[in-house]
Amino acid sequence: MTSAEKQEFATLLYLFRGMAASATGEERAAIDAAEAESRAFIEKLRADHPDGSGLVGGLIAVLDTVVNSEIM
Repeated sequence: MTSAEKQEFATLLYLFRGMAASATGEERAAIDAAEAESRAFIEKLRADHPDGSGLVGGLIAVLDTVVNSEIM
């Protein structure tokens, strides 16, 4: 991944964190819990696919879900 690509992802992360920051207390707690669960799953993907393919596949699935849903 190039430096420019990493910067694009960093910008997206900043935008998503900004949206989460405006959540209510209950919504924020749910977001925090989901993030913790997701990080645990990411560690499993890393262990199961040490070449990084699991993370790439997971990222594709998450972005596809966000783009094709009404959650945001």
